[in-house]
Formats: sequence, structure tokens, C-alpha cells
Amino acid sequence: MELITVIKAREKECFYQFAKPRQALRFEYRVVDAGFSSLGITRDLKITFYVRSPDNKVVVKDVKKSNGIKTYEIKKAGDYEMCLDNSFSQLSSKTVYFEVSVDVSSAGYRWTMINELLESDQKRNDTISRLKRTVNKVKDDLENIKHHQDTFRAVEARDIHIQEKNLTKVNAFSSLTTVFIMLFGSFHLFVLKSMFTPKSLLYRIFKRLC
Repeated sequence: MELITVIKAREKECFYQFAKPRQALRFEYRVVDAGFSSLGITRDLKITFYVRSPDNKVVVKDVKKSNGIKTYEIKKAGDYEMCLDNSFSQLSSKTVYFEVSVDVSSAGYRWTMINELLESDQKRNDTISRLKRTVNKVKDDLENIKHHQDTFRAVEARDIHIQEKNLTKVNAFSSLTTVFIMLFGSFHLFVLKSMFTPKSLLYRIFKRLC
């Protein structure tokens, strides 16, 4: 599961994921924007992240960090509560990229079914051991690639969010500039027309001054 969520000031948002022993929960979070970023204040890009086990114990916790990657080996089956806590912030909301995955192929769980199938065919050589090491390495490399891709997506999400905010500002400034130019042009045209109209007040004023 991966998502981008906005957490308001003095609030928190929690998610739940079921897992069982011999599995592993992998968490990744990254604060991609804050409520004051439009003013150039980037020091508040922090969030508190924690995970509670089914028996209500905090098993993972990061306090006021901008990003993090955590892995927790499941010891008890049940629903695990994952919370992004912004209650320490009084004014600034946070836009957070969050991902959680259940690894059912961790080192202790990966070869359970295969070992059961091959138990009767075990030989004295280490062919299967070498195969396990190779597949494990490929699996780890793929996980690293996925992690980098997820990081790039998080950065891309932040950039898109900033671009959308900048586009809104540019459109507002352009509209304001257009209105100002139209008003100034209308005033300029009124002045020029009044200078050549004998009955106008400006014409009489300029005539006296000249």
C-alpha cells in the first residue's frame, strides 16, 4: 500500500495492516511538503511515526523526522497500527508519502515451502544452497531497486505538488497583472480623450495651466 496524505496541524492519521509470524512489515515515509513551504520555511518538514502491535505496545517509533525506512519482524499475529503523528505542530500541515508492504519472503520464510518439496530429494552436494544464495541475492537486489524507485516517486510527488502551487500563484499574478493593465489602459485612454474634449474638466484644467 502506498499513498500521499495530508495531515493537519495537531492531528494524526493511522492505518492498519494484518500480519503474522515469520512475515516482516516494511515501512517508508517521507514528508514532501509542509503548510509553510510557500513562505520558504522548510525546517518544519518533520513528522512522528510509530507502530503499535496487537497487544498495544509501541514496537517502532521515529520522533520528528523528515523520512525513514523501517522493517519489523512479526512476532505476534494481528492488526498492527501505523500512525503518522503531527500533533506536535501547532500551525503547519504536512503532506506525507507513506508506504507499507508485507514481506512474505523474508529469510526465515522464503524457503519454507520449497524445503518441504525438496526435503526428500536433498543430495550431499551444495547445489540447492548455492541456488538459495543466488535467488536471495536477486530478491534483495530487486528490493533495493524498488526502494530507489519509491524514493524517486516520493520526490516526484513533492515536485508535482510544488509545481501545482506555483502554477496557482502564476495564474493569480497573471490575472492581477492583466486587470491592472486593463485599468491603466482605460485610465490612460480617458485622460487622452478628456484632453481633446472642450467640455471636460481635464481640458479646462490643462487649458488654464497652459
